[in-house]
Amino acid sequence: MRNWLFLKIFAVLLLTSTMTIHMPARPARAESFVVNTLNDVLDGNCNAAHCSLREAIRAANATAADDIITFSVSGTIAPFGALPAIADVSTAGALTIVGGGNITVSGENAGRVFWVNSGGNLTLQNLTISDGGAPGDGGGVANFGVLTVNTVTFSNNRAAAGGGIANFSGATLNVINSIFSRNVAAGGGGGVANYAGGMATVERSVFIENSADNNGGGLWNAGSLTVNTSLISANRALDGAGIANFGALSMRETTIARNITFIGGKGGAMYTNATATVLGSLIDANDAGYGGGIYAFDSSSVAIFKSTFTSNRATLSGGGLYNTGSSDVLVGNSTFADNQAGFAGGGVANLASLTVVNSTLAGNSATNGGGVNAGGDTTLQNTIIADSLSGGDCLGALSGVSYNNLIRDTENACGLTNGVNGNLIGQDPNLAALTGAPAYFPLNSNSPAIDRGDNIACAVTPVNNESQNGVTRPVDGNGDAAAVCDIGSYESYEMGDSTPPTILAITRAHPNPTNAASVNFVVTFSEDVTGVDADDFSLTTTGSVTGAGVTGVTPVSAGVYTVAVNTGAGSGTIRLDAHVGATITDLTGNALSMLPYTGGEAYTVNRTLKLFLPLTQRPS
Repeated sequence: MRNWLFLKIFAVLLLTSTMTIHMPARPARAESFVVNTLNDVLDGNCNAAHCSLREAIRAANATAADDIITFSVSGTIAPFGALPAIADVSTAGALTIVGGGNITVSGENAGRVFWVNSGGNLTLQNLTISDGGAPGDGGGVANFGVLTVNTVTFSNNRAAAGGGIANFSGATLNVINSIFSRNVAAGGGGGVANYAGGMATVERSVFIENSADNNGGGLWNAGSLTVNTSLISANRALDGAGIANFGALSMRETTIARNITFIGGKGGAMYTNATATVLGSLIDANDAGYGGGIYAFDSSSVAIFKSTFTSNRATLSGGGLYNTGSSDVLVGNSTFADNQAGFAGGGVANLASLTVVNSTLAGNSATNGGGVNAGGDTTLQNTIIADSLSGGDCLGALSGVSYNNLIRDTENACGLTNGVNGNLIGQDPNLAALTGAPAYFPLNSNSPAIDRGDNIACAVTPVNNESQNGVTRPVDGNGDAAAVCDIGSYESYEMGDSTPPTILAITRAHPNPTNAASVNFVVTFSEDVTGVDADDFSLTTTGSVTGAGVTGVTPVSAGVYTVAVNTGAGSGTIRLDAHVGATITDLTGNALSMLPYTGGEAYTVNRTLKLFLPLTQRPS
């Protein structure tokens, strides 16, 4: 299951977003420079006869307006010594370097590849930065200005910190559709190091197999970092194999999977002593000594909403989450499943301040407290803890007022009594199998958790009348004409719902036009649906397109699916339709209506031309 889940999420993250980065408008470019040699020379000229990358950057720095560098050659450029630094926009304008997808700039492990001065503005697009080696920070790029990387691969770069990119205090970094692979930092930030005072945004990107000798194998943050719709996988570090956060982190719809700390390390997915918000994300199959998923310590303030922790492992404590020191963790509308700890807290081990509201913990295991090991200040509200494989469901004492929880274990229920404060102890929640992305446990129709929560707790933060499966709380789930919040992360649909689902939109997930062999469409339904597969869709083509077909369907979130399409051969347009024979229903069995659906966006494809389009403290 772990391999299937990882590959599924990897494909979704790489191929399924419609978000766009809006950059401010710039003045018309004064001049374009075309690099026509792979050799690194400087003879003072950049013209049709001869222009190296070094000469092109130097020429661009000498113009006062924005410039663009493109390439008429393909292959690897290995500069002899440092390339010219990107100059201040007040004297040189902004610079864009477009590799066309067939250019690699290599430091050959002898030096840093790019340097952006304070006030400089550099955009790198469709190229590879490899084998940069800096004695300081930023093996691929050291950024003191504004740096945007779009569809760029950073591979095998090394530095003291920020193997791929070091983003310094006062600098701005935008990462879009890019890959960081096998970059190494001696200190922190194998992929990216973002310093205190730095601002970094990562969209639809992948960090895989990076490492740091200290912390932050994928990313190290002491400034402001936003990560959206990305994959952070198979990275390694002493602590925080995926992310080490010492600043302000916001993470949305991101998967952190298969990251591993060095022996006895902390925080397989994340290591944080600062502010972190995790929304709609998957923390899966990470390993550490403490906190297989997240390790929160010191004065952390961590908010986890609509997220799922699955198959994480801690050799000692906190399979999914370990919370210690004076940190404060708030969990809402989230799921913990199949997490393990060798000693305490298979799902969660708490030694600080922890509040869990409308969440579901099931199938976790540990020697002490398979679901929750409650120390410090622990409060549970509207939460299910059940079916722990070992160590009991909830071990320890709750210090806050805990109410309307369902705990199946009668002997290990953290001191709660059946029938007191709305708590249900010793009852089977009757959970259905995990489903959705990120996954949650639906409640079967006879579950005692239906309509047994507290509406006040559901209405305020962190629940805010939402649920992990996308249903607005509360609804009448048992047919008694009273709308009451369910216990757990899932909210049941109203009994007798007769409203059929519809398709709201079918949109392109990739740039258009395209010559890609495969593209994705995003199908958005009016509600959560089931039974969605390739046979529910057909293609409408124009021009000479032949051999196109639907190849697969992947769930993204409640009511949102990605449909992969082979573009075949020839040129023309391809539109994805839902035909009249589609067998899609909502969760109460109502069939999809308003078919056929033929109002979606189309791709313009040309499989005969080659197009290149986009798919401060120092860390110690």
